[in-house]
Amino acid sequence: MSTEQKLAEYRKRKDTEVDSQKRKEAWLSTLTLQPLRRRVATALTPTQSQDDPEDEDVDNEESERDWLDWGILFLKFGLWLVFQALFVKLEFGAVFFIFSGLVFMYFNMGNRKRKPGEMSAYSVFNPNCETIKGTFTAEQFENQIRRGPLS
Repeated sequence: MSTEQKLAEYRKRKDTEVDSQKRKEAWLSTLTLQPLRRRVATALTPTQSQDDPEDEDVDNEESERDWLDWGILFLKFGLWLVFQALFVKLEFGAVFFIFSGLVFMYFNMGNRKRKPGEMSAYSVFNPNCETIKGTFTAEQFENQIRRGPLS
């Protein structure tokens, strides 16, 4: 196999992966109502005037975005309730509830990378095995056992 053929095969495989990633992102975007959020946010955000760039009120924008996020959350919950009622009617209510719970947990696991300097909840992944504030260590547990429950 020549180098050109290998390169063409590699590029084709990469293009397929990129297309697959774009489809996945489009599906998740639609599922999380991102297009609606963008449209409503741009409609609610006042345009900044050319004459006075400091005219924009940051608190007002944040409260509008909060309202929008709550509205979309309410819409999603209402849609979930409709589907739950439908599946209860079809006698698959428990299955839908368990499946939707698993989906909820999966999407809330978070797959974002930590910001530079952000500590991990697991001390073994931090420099010098530093613990974050509020971590209950084995040393603290041993000290509490030795002192007794009322100390």
